[in-house]
Amino acid sequence: MNTNRKIIIVENAAALAQKGAEIFCSIARQRVEKTGRFMAALSGGSTPRPLYRLLGQPPYLAKVPWEATHLFWADERMVPWEDPDSNFGAAREDFIEKVPIPAGQVHPMPLDPAGAQGAALYSRTLRDIFRPPGNRAPAFDLLLLGVGADGHVASLFPDPADTLEGPGERPDNFVAAPGSRPEPWVSGVCGGSPHTYRLTLTLPVLNRAREILFVVSGKSKAPVLERTLNHPDARLPARQVDPPDGQVTWLVDKDAASALSPIAAT
Repeated sequence: MNTNRKIIIVENAAALAQKGAEIFCSIARQRVEKTGRFMAALSGGSTPRPLYRLLGQPPYLAKVPWEATHLFWADERMVPWEDPDSNFGAAREDFIEKVPIPAGQVHPMPLDPAGAQGAALYSRTLRDIFRPPGNRAPAFDLLLLGVGADGHVASLFPDPADTLEGPGERPDNFVAAPGSRPEPWVSGVCGGSPHTYRLTLTLPVLNRAREILFVVSGKSKAPVLERTLNHPDARLPARQVDPPDGQVTWLVDKDAASALSPIAAT
């Protein structure tokens, strides 16, 4: 695993949100000072929502250069934005409607019911905005990710044999963008909970990020966190997120870190 790995253990979920918001703001300012823009991809789920809400409130609201920020998504369920399961819809409610980010710099994944056409459209969006050289994947300044109790990350799910408990959430299919390069940047998947069609960034994109921030909370995540961090042979997707040139930070609360040793809150 990448040696550029840092583990930050905080007391509880509230401290997790606060520290996560501080990291988000710090990276945003650094990248805008260096390159003139900040390119971040967000994840859904319940864990990052308190962090997102802080971004829409003082003092964090004023610490992000929103005019130079672009927001993308690591994955999305193919449900309407008004649906409670929509990752974009939750982020819009939590902070996007409250911050002065230009509308054209918010890039939700398209809602293609079967995923394949949406994968092609989002891949084109990434290419048009990032303009990476050759066939290199785009490099996000920050990927904010979670990890499922089964080891999934974004909407990349493990094989059933690799899960920690019981049968896994193996996708029914995995659809590359039509006409895409051998390793697609965005793929369509059917699986997860709720079991539905999804779009997801793939490992070639995740592993090009400059900074990856995993945010993990709760005792239910302790087994998968321990396995991901301490077992090099684990075949979980979370273990495969290992950018050779990027920094990976695991921001976890004490409950999630309870299977790790030693535990030292930061």
